[in-house]
Parts: sequence; structure tokens; C-alpha cells
Amino acid sequence: AKSPSLGIFTTPMGRIGILICLDIEDDTLLYQTAQNCDIIVNPAHIPHRGHGQRSHALQPVQRRLQWWALACNVSIVRCDLRPPMGMGTSMVVTPCETFLASAHLSLFEAAVSLKARQFYSWYASRHRSEFLDNTGAHSINTLQDRHPKDAWQALPQPAFGLQLEGCAQGLSFHLKGELLHLIILPEPPNEICFDQSSNLLIRDLKGNVWSLRAHHNNIPVSFKDILGPQTNDTEGNSPPVIAKQSSTSSTCPCISFRFLKELWQRLFSVGFPIIPRIP
Repeated sequence: AKSPSLGIFTTPMGRIGILICLDIEDDTLLYQTAQNCDIIVNPAHIPHRGHGQRSHALQPVQRRLQWWALACNVSIVRCDLRPPMGMGTSMVVTPCETFLASAHLSLFEAAVSLKARQFYSWYASRHRSEFLDNTGAHSINTLQDRHPKDAWQALPQPAFGLQLEGCAQGLSFHLKGELLHLIILPEPPNEICFDQSSNLLIRDLKGNVWSLRAHHNNIPVSFKDILGPQTNDTEGNSPPVIAKQSSTSSTCPCISFRFLKELWQRLFSVGFPIIPRIP
């Protein structure tokens, strides 16, 4: 069933909106479509401009779609031809994750949840002057065509004061038995590898390897920065109230997911610059 005014179709997977190529650059059309669907599909063809320019085409598209996905709580699936036929700006963007593939891969899987999701985290970076950069915490998941053959460890594994576990939906982060966040992946993760750049390498049950990079307000950070236990606020980046102990624990200076969610909602209600808003 198709919507009479917008390119929106009701399917067994949910309401799918279609924005073809540069239609997604129109803020009004994008906003109206996002308000009436669960997933936006954006088939596009960006002509190839020469060797080494893929990142230049990829970054502005990714930056814009990440903001809109979070602002409207919608997932966006963009399909573009890979080089040399196109610029290879294919990506899947959810409010919490962006799925990409290495330049040499022409096809990749991604995971999209139809439930409303947000990435609750520590405030690990500064507020950005450009509103499109204020996307809060976000995981950039890139499918790798090359990866290490050793140094893999079976999940679950402890890391930066948390417990990292694999589950049917993806990679979960736990603190003292409480779930802090779940990074959704196409296949259940089986092994993990920690590299020197604070990224996480995940190998799933099918042998696919994903590089997981943490960002906050479009600034590269580490998962320790946004999810790890915080004992003080020496950099002044975290809301001061987060450093207080909760009434449920006399020893741990961190707070549970429930308390963090309530705090984020309260800060948002008074205009704290964490969650983007429609201009």
C-alpha cells in the first residue's frame, strides 16, 4: 500500500519511505518522509570523480544522515555504486550506528531495529558549533576486507571496567550485570580483538569482521570514554551530576542505565545540547 502524497509503502517489515538520489538533500521532504515511516531507502548514483576521493564524498553524506536519523528516530538505507562506477557512498544509518563497508566491497549486510533507540552515554566531547555534528554517541561499524589472523579472544571479555558479551542481536556492554548499551550487528559476534587505536574488531559466527569505532558529536573517542566507569570529571566533559553516587550503591561512582536514561531525559527537557532537534 502506497501513501498518496509521499513515497511511503506499508510492507511486512514496516513503513518504508523512498527518497531517490538528491531528494534526500531536501530538508522538508526528508523531514516529512521521516515522520511517516520507519526506514528511508535512498537509491543514489554519485558519479565517480577519480581515485582517492571516496572519503570526500562519503563524509558529508554520513554526517548529514547521522543527524537526521537521530533527530527523527528513523533508519536510512543509502545505496550507491562502488568505485569506479560511482563514489561508493552506500551506508545504513540508524539513530545509534552507521554501517559502512571497505572500498573494495560491493555488498554488505546491516542490522536495523524498528524500535525507538538512543545511545545513552557519558558526554565525552565538546558541544559543536555546527548543529549537524551534535549527534551524541554513535558507533561506526565498518565491514573489513582485511583483518588480523591472530590476537582474537572469545566473547565474553572484560574491557575498560565493563563486560563485553555477544548475543543474538549484537555486542552488548554490561556494568555489574546491568546492560548499558547494545550495538546491533547483522550476525551474532563470536570473537573480539582490541587494536591500538581504541577500536574494537568483532568477528561474527559467519567469519565477517567488523571494525567498531566510537564517536561523540562527530569526534572520534573510545568506547571507554562514552561507556566506561567514570571516577571523576577532570576534563569537565561530563554533566556534573553523573559523577555522584546513586543511592543503590555505596562503592561504585557510576550509575545504571535507568538512572542515565532519566538524567538524559531531564537534561533534554531543559535544552541541554545532547540530542539534536529539528531546526
